[in-house]
Amino acid sequence: MSSKHTGKALLIILLDAFPKTYLSKEFTPFIYDLSKHGINTHIEPLFAFKGIETTIFTGEWPNVHNVWTEFCFLNSPLQNKSSMILKNAIRTIDLLPFGDLKPKLRFAVEKLIFQKSHKTPNLIPADATTFVQASQFKDITEHGAVGKIQTVFDVFREKGVRYVFIEPWIRGDVGVLRKVKKLINHDQSFDFWYLKLNHLDHMGHKFGPSPSLFIQQLKRIDEYVEKIVTLLQRNNPNLKILILSDHGMSEVHKGVNILGDLKQLNSLIYRDYVVFADSTMLRFQFFSEKAKKEVHEYLRQKEYGHILSLSEKELLKIPLDPKYGQTVFAMDEGYIVNPCFFHSNHVKGMHGFAYPKTPEAFPILILNDNIAQDFQIGKQFFYSDIAKIILSCFS
Repeated sequence: MSSKHTGKALLIILLDAFPKTYLSKEFTPFIYDLSKHGINTHIEPLFAFKGIETTIFTGEWPNVHNVWTEFCFLNSPLQNKSSMILKNAIRTIDLLPFGDLKPKLRFAVEKLIFQKSHKTPNLIPADATTFVQASQFKDITEHGAVGKIQTVFDVFREKGVRYVFIEPWIRGDVGVLRKVKKLINHDQSFDFWYLKLNHLDHMGHKFGPSPSLFIQQLKRIDEYVEKIVTLLQRNNPNLKILILSDHGMSEVHKGVNILGDLKQLNSLIYRDYVVFADSTMLRFQFFSEKAKKEVHEYLRQKEYGHILSLSEKELLKIPLDPKYGQTVFAMDEGYIVNPCFFHSNHVKGMHGFAYPKTPEAFPILILNDNIAQDFQIGKQFFYSDIAKIILSCFS
């Protein structure tokens, strides 16, 4: 069942929240050994969220493909029947005492109403759900996922390159390994494998970027990577391997209840403006100049962040589309918005800062010798460079 490209197999493993500082002979011996026979460096952090994946598979920056955060603002709030039902259902769910169960209930309810979940597995307040929507509705592998901008998967379809895209979802990282084994046992051959393992992201949020606090989890991830590579190399000893992370993990020094403070202002949320609380920033859509002025005056007094200027947005490759907010208040590294729309409890590690500086914030990049021999990596490597590497493997 192999295609005309057999012999040019490429495996990409994305280790969610794996900074270069996690790599060690003691904790990750297989990945460490792999890094010694190729290229071992880091990727420059990108101040984006959903847009990181889109940048990886298009080779374009967020200000070009226009995917940045997970959610964006709507021009006007949704008032249709389904949205109102969802809003009221979330309001009821949020009254329940079972904190860990709420995201799952939100997921089930939204999928029942819309046949696809994209908002509620997170902690977006009920009143905010009618003001926002997903920034990218289609999965990155789908045709037209990024509008007229071509993805590597569009190119694969044109060239007949067989690919598989596996993420953890419900069964976690072990589910990814099982899926790979199942495909191989059923003699399913692919030219391009993309696998994501995300357990380290949970560990980083819980413990902070201190690998000594989750040694067993690191070793388990290393074992999964070794098993996956070994399985695929049996059919293709010339397998090209690229291991990377989508971000690092910075230590959290303090959580700031900005949402609580905003409620003390004269301007009211959902009447005078809407705010979306990402973990490391707040984005605002104002309905009046008076509200904008009051909120700006409040934000300018804070020492743990600042309002991004237009020149900063351009430098950070942020889309200038107003759907991402008229005002963006970025937190300094080490400070987070708490509570926000993604975490209800205090976390010890976070990613997605505008200006990360600590070594733990820099995501890893490893190319094995089969692929490294064709590339020379300069002093800086960007997420926008990855698509070129992928496509060159099938040129």
